Amino acid sequence: MHIEQVWNNILHDPFLIVIWSFLALILLALLMTPPILLWRLRHYPLEKAREMATGEKDGIRLITGLVTLNLLCGVILRPFNLQRYSLDALTFGLILAGFIFGYLILAIFARVWIAKRRVRQLEAQSQEESF
Repeated sequence: MHIEQVWNNILHDPFLIVIWSFLALILLALLMTPPILLWRLRHYPLEKAREMATGEKDGIRLITGLVTLNLLCGVILRPFNLQRYSLDALTFGLILAGFIFGYLILAIFARVWIAKRRVRQLEAQSQEESF
């Protein structure tokens, strides 16, 4: 009953609709940026592709951060968090953080994979041209 009241308040307030629409557009832009950059990566020159192929450490750091966040908030500090927030809010926050970090991790490892493929392709072309 309480959730329905909150939802009705959000849907009937034009100011909140504008805010949520703006936030939805920002989220859409953030979700679309990595695939566009990955598509452009297929056409980078050799130097830029080599530079983009060195990002595994960033992905490892994000994975470590995600595991640490889940252990810290979901296990170690869970009793303290449950005193302040509901179990649903804690679960939603951890799932949301998991989706965001997971998407970033996926984008980083895809970038490294595509960049390494591009480097191998360009090096093979340069070896063929030298013969």
